[in-house]
Amino acid sequence: MAKEPLIQYPLKRMIEAGGNTLHLTADQPAYYRDDSGALRVLEDRVYQPDKLEAMLKEICMPSIRWDAFCANHQLELTHEIPGPVRFHVVLSRNYRGCSGVFRRIPAQIP
Repeated sequence: MAKEPLIQYPLKRMIEAGGNTLHLTADQPAYYRDDSGALRVLEDRVYQPDKLEAMLKEICMPSIRWDAFCANHQLELTHEIPGPVRFHVVLSRNYRGCSGVFRRIPAQIP
């Protein structure tokens, strides 16, 4: 059985907390938006730049996606976790390092 990507943990925690959008930024704690639009801290842990980059790289398969991200410093994709729950993902890079925004979208494509 394949190992679950590390990103699954904060995504599942965000869903359990009633969130719909997860914000991960290097050197910052994880935040999420709930249905009211309020921004809330998911966990106090700060994501180190190299650890966050490794988490985001795991979901950029095939590796050509990661190569595109490294070249352009931004990438949009979808990611699904068991449930099924799908996310529209926007990755970017700035002077701090990588960041990712995971917005929950319908599991079934209309």
